[in-house]
Amino acid sequence: MSNLELMFEVDSRGVATLTFNRNEKGNSYTSQTLSDMHRSIAQVANDPSVRLLVLRAIGKHFCVGADLSATSTPQSIGMIDVCMSLYQLSKPSVAMVQGACIGGGVAFISCCDVVLADTKSFFSIPEVRIGFSPGPLTPFFMRAMGERLVKRYAQTGERFVATDALRIGLVHQLVDDENNQKTINTLIEDLLMGAPNALSSLKATLSQVAHQPITMDLLQALQKDFDQARTSDEAKEGKQSFLEKRKPNWYRQG
Repeated sequence: MSNLELMFEVDSRGVATLTFNRNEKGNSYTSQTLSDMHRSIAQVANDPSVRLLVLRAIGKHFCVGADLSATSTPQSIGMIDVCMSLYQLSKPSVAMVQGACIGGGVAFISCCDVVLADTKSFFSIPEVRIGFSPGPLTPFFMRAMGERLVKRYAQTGERFVATDALRIGLVHQLVDDENNQKTINTLIEDLLMGAPNALSSLKATLSQVAHQPITMDLLQALQKDFDQARTSDEAKEGKQSFLEKRKPNWYRQG
C-alpha cells in the first residue's frame, strides 16, 4: 500500500516499513493515515513471512501529532485502534525518530518495542495546551515513561529534548545523522537472528508478567512453557546452527 500520507513496503528479509509521508505537514496524521496504519499493522501481524515492523518518517519531523486543520470525516478506525494493534503486535517493532515527535507521535513510539532517536529530536505531550486531555493515550505513555514522568510532561505540555527522552526511558538509543541508517540496520539484523516463535512467545510473556507479583505459581507456569519451547523445532534448529557456526534457517539475508 502506498499513498500520499503513508507508505508501506516489505523487503526480501521480511522487514516491513511504515513511513509517514507528509513532510509538508510535519507528518501529522489524519483519519486516513490511521485507517491505513491499522490495515498495514494487521497485514504485518497476519503474514508469517513478515518478521518485524519499522516505523519511520520522511522529512524534517517524525510526527507532530494530529492534523488539526484537516476536515474530520467519520472513520471506524481511531488512535486507540492503531495504538492497541501496534502495542499488541506479536512481532518486534522499531521506531526511528527525527525532529518533532509530538502528541500522538509520542503515543506511536510508546507502543513500539525499541525506539531510536536522532540527537536533535524533541518531544512533547501538549494536548492540555490545546484544551483537552490525552485521555485514552495516557496508558501507553505510562507504560513507556512511568506515572511520575507522565504527570509532569502531560500536565505541562513542555518540550523535552532527546537526551531527556533517553534518560526517562521513552527512547532506547540516540543516533546522529551519519550513523542513523547504520544503527537501525544493525538493530534489524540482531532482531532477524531471533527465532520468530521465540520472539512472539517472549513478547507474550513480557505482557503477561509485567504487572504481576513474582509467585511460585507464575514461575511454574512459565517453566512449563519454557520446557516445551526448548524441545521445539525452532530450538533444535537454533542449537544445531550454533554448533555448526552458521545462521539459523529463519534468518533471511537481503
